[in-house]
Amino acid sequence: MTQQPRVLVVVVVVVMVVRGVVPLPPPSSLLLDTSLCPASDSLTACQLRKAECGGVQQLVTPAGGAAEVIASCAAAANVSLTPRFFKALGRVEGSQDSLVDLLSPDPEVTTVVRLCVLNATSLLDAETLTVNRSAVAAAVREVVSSQALGDAVAAAVGTCPEPVDFHTEGFMSCLEAACIVNAHKAPLVSQALSVLAPGAKLSPLNTPLPLPLLRP
Repeated sequence: MTQQPRVLVVVVVVVMVVRGVVPLPPPSSLLLDTSLCPASDSLTACQLRKAECGGVQQLVTPAGGAAEVIASCAAAANVSLTPRFFKALGRVEGSQDSLVDLLSPDPEVTTVVRLCVLNATSLLDAETLTVNRSAVAAAVREVVSSQALGDAVAAAVGTCPEPVDFHTEGFMSCLEAACIVNAHKAPLVSQALSVLAPGAKLSPLNTPLPLPLLRP
């Protein structure tokens, strides 16, 4: 009986990965980053929250992948891809914004490329050139596993800072934080967190866990 909680947690993690929430976290310092999780969470509990919110992290990544779209936008702006750009590809710590910054030391050039990349996500209001928050709220609800969690993150969209010069890191960090703090509203995470709580005892489930439909 003492091993059952661990077994359940492993099963929950596997299900969350297989159903398409997010790939397994990379083996890097990012794996150990618990800065957005409640202070009372263990590392395992924090990783469960982050796995549930993996789709939110990818909202501003264009279809086809960031590198391909950045290259296309750079070509449209007559900007050559630099050796530093290619060297940075695949680095876990490299962000979409930082990849664009490697294209040119000229901030006007990189701003144009970032605008193009953000526009490729369909989350940009073409008239105001600001984040389309209604579109972001709708997209958030599509990438989490429960309506309650989707509603909580969508409610935070209006409070997140507008990207400056189309740098999206601050905006996305705000959304990710809102998701991680509220991740317990997802049934799988809630069940796993209850097992991981100090002194918790495993009790049989009266009803099956409500698994969401697989996303294409």
